[in-house]
Amino acid sequence: PHHRWLQSLHMLRQMGFAHCLLLASFSLAEGDAPGGTLCPVPWLSNEWNFDGFALFATMLSPGDKISIPGMFLHQFRMLSNSPTTTFAELLVLDNYDTFPERSQDVQELADLSVPVETVNISKLNDTSYLEQFFQREDGGDFKTVDLLAADWKPKRLSYLAGMLHFLDRCLRASDQVRMCVFLDADIFLYRASRGILDVAPAIFEAHPEFLALQPPSICHAHVPLREDDGLCRTKTGFHISSRHMILHRARLKAALPFRVRPSDFEGGLTRAWQFASWSNLFSSVARRNGWIGQMQCGQECFAIHPDRDFQAVNEVWTFSEQYRRLELGLFELPNKREMRMRLEHIGRVEPQSNWSTWWKAFRSVSGRGDNVERAYLAANMCQDMVVSPERVAAGLAW
Repeated sequence: PHHRWLQSLHMLRQMGFAHCLLLASFSLAEGDAPGGTLCPVPWLSNEWNFDGFALFATMLSPGDKISIPGMFLHQFRMLSNSPTTTFAELLVLDNYDTFPERSQDVQELADLSVPVETVNISKLNDTSYLEQFFQREDGGDFKTVDLLAADWKPKRLSYLAGMLHFLDRCLRASDQVRMCVFLDADIFLYRASRGILDVAPAIFEAHPEFLALQPPSICHAHVPLREDDGLCRTKTGFHISSRHMILHRARLKAALPFRVRPSDFEGGLTRAWQFASWSNLFSSVARRNGWIGQMQCGQECFAIHPDRDFQAVNEVWTFSEQYRRLELGLFELPNKREMRMRLEHIGRVEPQSNWSTWWKAFRSVSGRGDNVERAYLAANMCQDMVVSPERVAAGLAW
């Protein structure tokens, strides 16, 4: 359970000392973390004290299995090496709705002075609310029926409501906010010295066409920052996962309401994710406008999503140990030759191409694992980690 480190955080805050989230989480010696120490992070007057440029939001959703307060602090640590000059606002969206069994997570986040806002799914029935975000490309009025006519499952409608809440909150953020970053509550992050939010501002400045950035994956781990200017190499992308995205606030304001087609709300837009969903909807609109930037500098930072087998394997150690291993870079890299060929191929094909192009797993360097599938490292365009009990037993993160 994560209550021990929560108690440590409460004690440190009550004592009024600047404290180290990393030490409070898993008692790692100072200096062992990637890029040196992550301390201290001021927590003053019972509030988070920041003066940065980014709004960071995550969402609590039905089906969450990982410690949400623990993951929030992990993401907070790894998004940037300088939280007080990066973050301007923090936000947790509560999309549990009728799932009161997770109310402890909400209370613990509130105890940490993290703002929690409830997602109201009934707003999807409000045409005037939806018209803030969508306008029919053919000039007709956007109606609620345009959304409900598509094959949206209840869970994905709930997620859509959460993402629209995030967009709305991004627009209503304080004037100092220039970027809004959203991470699903189960997204793990790695950074060497600079995190995703440390390299994003220069990308947006160099690429005025990009509205949204997709973080690197572990399969970009061979790509460093550019030597001449330290910029993160970024290519025009074809799909952006709602699990992890960085939005340029001013460009978002200029782009809304999105000009949409009925087909944008339907399933089957890609073979990789065939369901009607926010990811497919936003990607379809953004792809037409060239708004998506796929970050490449995985040697510096990347995001990873646990696969469906993660929970079963994870039972053998604590979540704090998972964070420790990942943040120290204790993971295996994909086979370099295969990875480069596959990623280059993916970049040349259309989203409607063969399913195996997207889903086929990337093999690890050593191919550890008695089970052939467990010898793989990542799948789904290299965004999902493939957990290996053998690698875990060897002391690696997954």
